[in-house]
Amino acid sequence: MYESIMWTYICEEQNVLSELLKNKEVEMGAKKLSSMEALYFVAHGSSYNAANAIAPLISKLSKVRVYIYTPSQVMHNEIPLFHEDTDTAYVCGISQTGTSRGVLEALDKIKESDFAVIGITDVEDSPLEQKADLVFHLNCHGEDSNAKTKGYSSTLLVLYKMAIELAYSKGIIQDDFRDELYAEIEKEICDVPFAAQKVHDWCKSRNYGMGISHVYVIGNGINYATAMEGQLKLMETVCIPTMFSNIEEFSHGMHRSLKDDSYVILLDTE
Repeated sequence: MYESIMWTYICEEQNVLSELLKNKEVEMGAKKLSSMEALYFVAHGSSYNAANAIAPLISKLSKVRVYIYTPSQVMHNEIPLFHEDTDTAYVCGISQTGTSRGVLEALDKIKESDFAVIGITDVEDSPLEQKADLVFHLNCHGEDSNAKTKGYSSTLLVLYKMAIELAYSKGIIQDDFRDELYAEIEKEICDVPFAAQKVHDWCKSRNYGMGISHVYVIGNGINYATAMEGQLKLMETVCIPTMFSNIEEFSHGMHRSLKDDSYVILLDTE
């Protein structure tokens, strides 16, 4: 056994997210996006999962059409973006390092059609920032780990702030509701260390994971994207076969692979 660097990053999350919440970069940038009617995300891995988690909220609050694509889909498929009005459709590329080759290649193709690009990255003056017309920084201060933790949380928060500020800039929500949403986020950030410790203690007390050979992560609603991210983290760290599923789709084939020694993580907030 050894102490993973990921614990250090998890312990940094509360401070990183608190500072990001106070940062006004998204608030200022969203004022330039009030004409937005459609938003297309292009991302890999954890960034793709974060976009899937918050996209429904962006659509609900700011009344825009939101789509999420991998770079490969942009490069090799005909996507609706290329039939949109360049004055009202925006593209958001996400890469924590700002160097994801697939994202950069997809943005090059998109910029050929004169769409405005929003970049979300942690690294200033990165290749992604150089291609973007507007940039929002994650400010998570680096993360030397393939399995991102605070970078994922920071991406969620930037996207959550985008949802709020787009709605505010469009006049859809007013000050009181905006303040209420930010107060809720602040409370959730304060709870991060307690949640991490609670899960750690529960797993340790039950020897959870000892002898585990495969695991399913199942979620619904916003937790479907959380299941996607959880499955990815398990695969990156424990290096065992993992699968994710929407809870209602689990019975369409996946359940037939369950065995007596199967591990299932069910994410449920309702």
